[in-house]
Amino acid sequence: MSNTYFNISDKLRLYEFDGLLDQYGDAAAAYSLRKLRSGYTGSAIRVRRSSDNTERDMGFWNNELDTIALLDWVNEEYVTYESNFAAGGDGYSVLQMVQTFSESIAGENDATKFELISGDGNHYAYYGSGSIKIGQTMKVTGRYYIPSTNVSCNAIRISGGSSEFVFANTLDEWAEFEHITTATVSYAIFRAANGTNTTLDGDDDVFYLKDVVYTQTTADGLVHTWYDQSANANHAVQGTATAQPKIVDAGALVTTDSKPSLKFDGVDDFYQINRSYTQPYTLATVFKYNLLQPFDFVLSGSATHALGSDGSGNHRIYAGVNLLSGTTDLTQKSHFAMYNGATSQYSVNGNNVTGDAGTGNTFQFLIGKRGGGAGAPLANANISEVLVYDTDESSIRTDVETNINNYYSIY
Repeated sequence: MSNTYFNISDKLRLYEFDGLLDQYGDAAAAYSLRKLRSGYTGSAIRVRRSSDNTERDMGFWNNELDTIALLDWVNEEYVTYESNFAAGGDGYSVLQMVQTFSESIAGENDATKFELISGDGNHYAYYGSGSIKIGQTMKVTGRYYIPSTNVSCNAIRISGGSSEFVFANTLDEWAEFEHITTATVSYAIFRAANGTNTTLDGDDDVFYLKDVVYTQTTADGLVHTWYDQSANANHAVQGTATAQPKIVDAGALVTTDSKPSLKFDGVDDFYQINRSYTQPYTLATVFKYNLLQPFDFVLSGSATHALGSDGSGNHRIYAGVNLLSGTTDLTQKSHFAMYNGATSQYSVNGNNVTGDAGTGNTFQFLIGKRGGGAGAPLANANISEVLVYDTDESSIRTDVETNINNYYSIY
């Protein structure tokens, strides 16, 4: 067996990175979840996590979005509720029960007691006030005490409003419970039970709770800023929380064909970039429709220069007139469009279509929304990459498309 040695130049070549923008021109703006330029030292995105609304920049690892750091941070455990059962604290909503506070039982103080009112039916208590986050994974923990002197109640069923539940059934001692739920309501329910039966006669039975904690273990990650990787710092910023697209959805990374992407909901998600363009200019984009409805997902203008769908299953380039090219579907697509009056070009997945796309004036650039006011269509799509050149780059179309396809494996 022999050893293989590398000199310094060999080692440098092994780790050399040559991004799309290193090879194919100086873009006016470049948004992606992969690294596009070797000299770029900034982050990919700035993310807001829904659990506590804090924000953090997320960078690259091995020239791709650092998804491990992203998911670890977004899904950090976050306590949304800790019980306080001192006198008058944490009054639960109850059905056929009476709650009292600051109770002492079996050597423990500051518990809350629930006394079941006599009569057949359901007997339960719940506390939410929005502390249980619907659609997220929640952990409900605490301690309980059920006396064996009860006539009917010998267990407590604990749920997060869904079909997921756990029974706590230890008697005559303080015991711990833990319930993991994908919540469907904003509260945890503590229901008196006899075995697994939750319809029983109350018989003036009692049970006790203390140290109840709700912990959120997943969250959404929403993109406040999609950083421009060109040298021009034309960052895409959305300061309105409800209009931010997702990169993490209920704890899971948003992906398209295994690659990270931003999920625009088709309702209110979009970016408006503080930069305008005039013809000629070039767009190269990577996206996937989630719903075939009329919209333009990348736009330069107030409904005059756009890429998207016409809502009838056709791709659309729009600049005064429509050019319809082929049938859309719910698979990932690469679009390349060069706007230059009568010589405008449009390409989908490497298949070029040429035609007169019209001549326009100066336009503002948006991602995810057509211009024209509050009622303008928005994108219901996953978007992974948007490149803007303020020049005619038709000569490098096939090279850019090849680079995109080599990374995303679209066609």
